[in-house]
Amino acid sequence: MELRKLLITVIGCALFLTLTGSNSSAEIHSVPFTQVKDQGRHGHCWLFAGVGYMEAVIKQFTKTDYHIPEYLLWYYHLEKVAHSIDAIELEVNQIKAMNLMGPKDGGPADSSLQWIADMPLVPVFKVEGRQKELFVNFKSTQPIFENLITQIKAAERNLVQGIPDGLSTQKLLLEAKLRRIEFKIEPAPDSKTLDDLVKQNKSLQEVFEKRWQQFKVLLKSFGDKLHRIYPIPVLAKEFALADSDPNFRSALENLRLGLSVEGVSKFKSQESILKIKSIIDFGLPVLLSYNHCFEFETSSGYRALVDNPNLNIEECSNAHVALVVGYETNLSGEITEFVIKNSWGIYNRGNGFFKMDNGYFERFAYAMSYSKIFE
Repeated sequence: MELRKLLITVIGCALFLTLTGSNSSAEIHSVPFTQVKDQGRHGHCWLFAGVGYMEAVIKQFTKTDYHIPEYLLWYYHLEKVAHSIDAIELEVNQIKAMNLMGPKDGGPADSSLQWIADMPLVPVFKVEGRQKELFVNFKSTQPIFENLITQIKAAERNLVQGIPDGLSTQKLLLEAKLRRIEFKIEPAPDSKTLDDLVKQNKSLQEVFEKRWQQFKVLLKSFGDKLHRIYPIPVLAKEFALADSDPNFRSALENLRLGLSVEGVSKFKSQESILKIKSIIDFGLPVLLSYNHCFEFETSSGYRALVDNPNLNIEECSNAHVALVVGYETNLSGEITEFVIKNSWGIYNRGNGFFKMDNGYFERFAYAMSYSKIFE
């Protein structure tokens, strides 16, 4: 087990050559990356890939492994959103646009980087000593968190169900009538329409408030459990130690720039492939959004995504986000495959990594996200 953990965290060609065998016709190019994690039963690939990107960038700048707890980062985001909703009168459509967790499980690949843009304390732990225990402790209690996450997502979906986007606009009508302020609206509502709006608005406000309080109770329970594993004083101390390193601060500056998101299509696939190559050569990974539909284990032990004429986009509807950490070239120096770090735990001899060939990339990749310094 210790040897396997060591393999996962080794940087550079040695790891990939170990996994692929001594194929003299192929050359592997890779960037720093951190331990493969497991997103569990939820569709949180976007969160795990985003955090994997952050950890890789920090490692590139600091040459040190840091662990960022995905769900702690998500909790701080939810807590901030909850405070905003409490502090500011928002329309329901604005609350929906905040994308607490998305309509189901999904979310934009660059969400987690947006979250840290103005976060004063980024939850990071140096992967050594007690910090390894924190990671293990979270894994051991993951079923508890998965149950809570399921409840939070259900509460979030229920929060605005049946409530129209213009709820706050209706509230303005209510206030206008109560304060006897002339309120111009086209077409001008008659008295009965206003009475109906007042009644409907009051009922909707009460429903929303009740749901919102239930959501906050769940959120507090989630935060309390997280902070038993990641105590706030420990968080503050760990971040202060990391932030004392100018290289760490440089990494955060890079991350807080955000990501450029670019579409991928068969008409520009070669251009996209060359762009990913230049970014990997620079030393940074790329977030890749694609449809995941077919894997098989190769003789070298990797799981691979290989183009197949029998595959069609309609059958490949499993949208996924993963981290491109390397590429393989042939003797002519042409890229033949990308090496991708996944978030489904350690499986097969690839230790949680897989390959994607150019044909598959051309047909099934649809977006890539990368550091804005490459704009």
